[in-house]
Amino acid sequence: METATTQKFEQSIETLSSSAPQDSSFHHIHIKLEEHEPTSLSTKELILKKAKEACKLNRQIVITFFLKLLPVLEWLPRYRIKEQLLGDVISGLLVRIVAIPQSISYSPLSSQDPIYGLYTNFFCSIIYFVMATSRHNAVRSFGVLCLMIGETVNRRLRLAGYGDGNTGSASLMNFTLSSNGTAICDRSCYAITVAISLTFLVGLYQILLGVF
Repeated sequence: METATTQKFEQSIETLSSSAPQDSSFHHIHIKLEEHEPTSLSTKELILKKAKEACKLNRQIVITFFLKLLPVLEWLPRYRIKEQLLGDVISGLLVRIVAIPQSISYSPLSSQDPIYGLYTNFFCSIIYFVMATSRHNAVRSFGVLCLMIGETVNRRLRLAGYGDGNTGSASLMNFTLSSNGTAICDRSCYAITVAISLTFLVGLYQILLGVF
C-alpha cells in the first residue's frame, strides 16, 4: 500500500516537472518582500518617526506652498507695465468712483460710522490683491451682509443700554472720559467692537470649515 502511494507521488512530481516552462529566466525570478518596521520600536517612537518623515520639507515644497498661498508672487514678476499699467489704473479709478460712495452709504446699514466703510473696502482690496487668483473681481461690502451685521449690532446695543438712536456723530473720538479719568467706550466704539467680534468669529468658522 505504501509502495503504491509512493509511486503515485513520484509520478505526480514528474508530471509537474515536465509541464513546467523550460525558460531559464523562470528560475531567476527575484521576489522583493515588503519591508516592515523594526519590532524594536515602541508605538510612541514609531509615531514620532512617521511624523518626522511627514514633516520633511524641501525647497520645492516650500516654494509651491507660498505660490499657492500668495499667487501675487507668481504673476507679478510677469506683469507687463507698458502694456497693462494704463488700463489697470483707469479701471481702478472707475471702480473707486463707485466703491467710495457705496462704502460710505453701506456703513449706516451696519450701524457704523461712515469712515469704517472706507476702511473695510480699502483693506479688502489689498488682501484680495495679494491672496486672490482672479484679476477680474472687485471685492467690497454689499448690502445684505451690512443689514445682517447691523441687526446683530443693534440688538447688542439695546442690550447694553445704548437705546435705538443713530450712530451718533461721525467724529473719530470713540472714547469719552469719566469723572475719574477712565476711558469709557461710547455707542460708536461699542458698535464697531461688536462688528469686529462678529466678523472675526465668522472668519474663524470659515477657516475651520476649510480645514475640516
